[in-house]
Amino acid sequence: MEAAIRGHPLWADATHQEIDHALEGLEKYIMTKLFDRTFVASPEDAAADAEVSDKIGLLQRFVRPHHLDIPKVLNNEASWLANPPQLHSNLKFVQLFRRETKLVSEVEYYLTNLISAKMFIINVNGHSLSMEESEFQKHMESATLGTQMSVAGPSSPQGLATSTRGLQKQIDAEGSRFPFMDSETENLTPAELKQLHGLYRKTVSRYTLLSKALRKLSIDEDQLLASVDDS
Repeated sequence: MEAAIRGHPLWADATHQEIDHALEGLEKYIMTKLFDRTFVASPEDAAADAEVSDKIGLLQRFVRPHHLDIPKVLNNEASWLANPPQLHSNLKFVQLFRRETKLVSEVEYYLTNLISAKMFIINVNGHSLSMEESEFQKHMESATLGTQMSVAGPSSPQGLATSTRGLQKQIDAEGSRFPFMDSETENLTPAELKQLHGLYRKTVSRYTLLSKALRKLSIDEDQLLASVDDS
């Protein structure tokens, strides 16, 4: 397109700046008309946007600059809390439809860094943050729980009751996960005792994570349990 305009007789006397402005205007006009067909053009793009945004939201709850070896002099609270919407789709849109001659030098540097940051977020693990993988997974589980309770509005009595009623329904529906609730100890076989011990360890681990999440959200455990009983 650029070569066609520069070689056309109507633009023979145009300056480089005039042609550049014309190309910018043409690109803007065309992509505005095609925006609905080119931006978030597939369910896969929408899913990728949600994945990146959700992952950033979870990481923001526990990752700190020192996990990324960022010196204090470079800490920036505003950028640290940033979670730009539809990051994947915006980067893909720029890569596919921005004029190549504009994706050079400093612009190319910034774009490459953004793409690298997105890939880092998607693939981040304990090793990436200089922590044990088990610790990383515990942080992610706690952050997920905190996010779910925040969405449900647990800080208000109504939101707290709603979220705990949902939790109670889930527990009732998944009663098979606790098959020994009504069993007598003397009737359990060695294999069942071993299974019971495994369930106990899993329950304690989940309770520990839940308690940590509640403390971070400033939620009183007694109030939470009372709301379950009342519902």
